[in-house]
Amino acid sequence: PIIESLQDEGATVRVADPYVAAVVVEAGVGLQPKRLSEAVAAVDAVMIVTGHDAYRNLEAADLVEMVGTKSFVVVDGRNVFEWDAFDDESVIYRGVGRGSRD
Repeated sequence: PIIESLQDEGATVRVADPYVAAVVVEAGVGLQPKRLSEAVAAVDAVMIVTGHDAYRNLEAADLVEMVGTKSFVVVDGRNVFEWDAFDDESVIYRGVGRGSRD
C-alpha cells in the first residue's frame, strides 16, 4: 500500500532491497529494484520501511553522498538512524513513532 499511495499522489518511486531477489520484488510491487545508491540518487525523499542490516549499518553521511544533495527528507519507518544522525546536514529527518524534536 505504501508504494501505491505514493504513486497515487504523483510520486516517482524507486525500490531497493538487498535481501530479496529482484524477480520477487518486481512481482510483489511491480517495480524493478535498484542498488541503494541508484535508488536514492537525486531524490527528494528517502523512506526506510525495512530494518535490514544493510540500512542499519548505513552512515548518514554516506546516504547524503549517495543522494547527491544535502536537501532531502528521510522518513525512517524502522528507526535505523539515531535522532541526531543528520544534525550536521540540511536533511529533514523523521523517525516514525518517535514524535518530534522540533
